Amino acid sequence: MLSQLALIALAEDDLDGAKAFQTESLALREGIGSRNLEQGQPDLAEPLALQAAATFREQKSDHLETVADSVVALSQAMLKKFPEARRAHQRASTLAPTVEFKQLRLTTAIMLARANALLGRTAEAIQSLQTPLAEAVQLGLVTHQFEIRLALGEMEMQSGNAAKGRTRLSELRNDAAAKGYKLIARKAAQGLERPGSSPNGR
Repeated sequence: MLSQLALIALAEDDLDGAKAFQTESLALREGIGSRNLEQGQPDLAEPLALQAAATFREQKSDHLETVADSVVALSQAMLKKFPEARRAHQRASTLAPTVEFKQLRLTTAIMLARANALLGRTAEAIQSLQTPLAEAVQLGLVTHQFEIRLALGEMEMQSGNAAKGRTRLSELRNDAAAKGYKLIARKAAQGLERPGSSPNGR
């Protein structure tokens, strides 16, 4: 319950409120480096995620290793370590079907798609998010819906389909603002203002 409140607070851009609801889930995110990615610090995320992935591999915790490897892939792609990012992406993609937790599966799909886009495989990245988006809608996972729509809009803006990307980001900005997701709304607005921005969500 507290982790859900923390996510809601973050989505509403209420950093003080998010801190008040810190839980073990937040510690996990910090431990695998995803918090650093959210803050635009792939150089800090990479070593944490590499260590976490190795630990989860030893523990045979496939679902957590998948998440950690997806953080590795995205952080390395953002750092332009493309061969390493491709290997991490392959590992995470191979393990992804074993992830039973829906939220983790969707979060992993978003990070892998963003990494794919940075690796120059934007069309594949866009296609890979179609099923997760439909699943998020069906399950009523609003935060994941918005994150996927944000990633898709940014990728479309980068792939030569700026008109579609602009429409998607504009609709997302309005929908997120209407539901009180201020942070997502702001990111969508930034995507509209900076059509040349990279598809890493910053």
